[in-house]
Amino acid sequence: MIPEKDAIELGLPYAGDTQIITGSGKDTIRLYRATVAFIERDFSILVFGRDLLEQTTVKTIVGRDILDNHKVCFDGRVKEIEVTS
Repeated sequence: MIPEKDAIELGLPYAGDTQIITGSGKDTIRLYRATVAFIERDFSILVFGRDLLEQTTVKTIVGRDILDNHKVCFDGRVKEIEVTS
């Protein structure tokens, strides 16, 4: 997921809409085609375009479609994430 304004600025091709279920009901999100480079590997995927609140510290979310290709270790005690191929 990336901010929709960024998807538009990057010129990502629009790929349609999808409906998701949230805590407050159904929502429609626009999809964009993108190639994402993550740890020296390229992934051709569909990304959600969703503008988040300005005060949100998270600007991008990496999904399981990418993370499932790596070993990911979350160490909450020291607030570190280690990702390896």
